[in-house]
Amino acid sequence: MILKTPRPVAPRMWHALTIASAAVALTAGGPALAEQAGSHDHDALIWLAQAEGGEGGEGGESGVAVEAGEDAASQFLTELALIEGHLRAGFALFAADRGDLAITHMKHPKDEIYSSLEPQLAKYNAVGFADELTSLALSVETQKPLTEVQAAYDAVLAKIGAARTAQDMSARDTFDAILAVTRVAAEEYAIGVVDGKIANLHEYQDAWGFIETAKSMADGLIADADPTVSAAATDVRATLEGTAAAFDGLVPAAITGQGNEIIAAAGEIELAAYGIK
Repeated sequence: MILKTPRPVAPRMWHALTIASAAVALTAGGPALAEQAGSHDHDALIWLAQAEGGEGGEGGESGVAVEAGEDAASQFLTELALIEGHLRAGFALFAADRGDLAITHMKHPKDEIYSSLEPQLAKYNAVGFADELTSLALSVETQKPLTEVQAAYDAVLAKIGAARTAQDMSARDTFDAILAVTRVAAEEYAIGVVDGKIANLHEYQDAWGFIETAKSMADGLIADADPTVSAAATDVRATLEGTAAAFDGLVPAAITGQGNEIIAAAGEIELAAYGIK
């Protein structure tokens, strides 16, 4: 997928075009894309997920088109979420004795996402976690005992959690990141599942990991002292639970989901978070 400069489009129309065109294009290209497990451009996917209209936008540190100012924070939170989503899928696979499938999920964040995140970590005065990512990937690749892998995994998640709170992020930023990562999950699912069959297992698993990460982020907002934020987050969490019908474990023999549940969830999340500042 090639990242292109967007032409100006009315914001609400762009939201519809983003999901509809991505779903159609990715589904239509499923068989060919299935040969590229883990190799597509995550920056392009984030751009699709976060696009708000293109007017006044500028490329972020990773080449993602974002609005100047506040949207940079949601981009940062989105990239952290994508890293976490890969790791969640990888650790779940390792814990299920599928270390062979876990390896690429653990290596992908360092290889393809982390380098674009480093400037943002510095911008938000957050501590980096490159060494922790490497240790986790090596522990899985060398098939260390589950207790060691768990410890390495927990260390990375702790650093990701600390990065999210290195500077005060608004609830709006977090809701925007939840929405963005849910949209990326929908796009990954469209690559992973074609006509009710697994076309790309890796991308299907990524979609699962991204949804699980979005749930965790919503859980954090439920505890917010602002009752409006808490109520919206509760609705978002329930919406994300509704995507369960799209999945049937991490290594399904067959699949009944079509991904519509995830696309619908993205729309409901946007509505639930409407008006949050």
